[in-house]
Amino acid sequence: MRLNQLLPKVNSNIKITGIAYRHTSVKPGYMFVTWCGRSVNGHPYIHEALKRGASFVICEKTLSPNIPHLKVHDARRMLAEVSRRFYGYPDRKLNIVGITGTNGKTTTVLLLHHILKKYLRTHSYCIVYMGWNFVLLVSHIWDEITSISTQRSKIICVQKLVCL
Repeated sequence: MRLNQLLPKVNSNIKITGIAYRHTSVKPGYMFVTWCGRSVNGHPYIHEALKRGASFVICEKTLSPNIPHLKVHDARRMLAEVSRRFYGYPDRKLNIVGITGTNGKTTTVLLLHHILKKYLRTHSYCIVYMGWNFVLLVSHIWDEITSISTQRSKIICVQKLVCL
């Protein structure tokens, strides 16, 4: 996907091959998104991300003019929006149900998985359960339950998973 497709106000035709918010996940052609968190400031890792091949940076500080970047007020919000665009707005193609409350959410998700598996044998579904520091993916597509640990933003992971 081209940068001007992800960010229409940016006049650049740079090819973006992926999105990362951890510098260690950056591959050539990736967009690197970073922000100042409560415990970690990701901005010092920008140069490492560029060394790994990042072709564009979204951040909350002004960088050198020779680094292709966009300074934004809220990089996490921008990460959510560019992830949706990059993966083709997967949420628009889904029926989404929220399970909320104090107790019983995980049990409800797993019961729902078994009900859907039994009665929707010819249909695909994906249940994404976001906990405090993990994402639980329950999928009929792969007939498995996968737990993905993450301490930072889950949005790229969720967008990627629900578009499959």
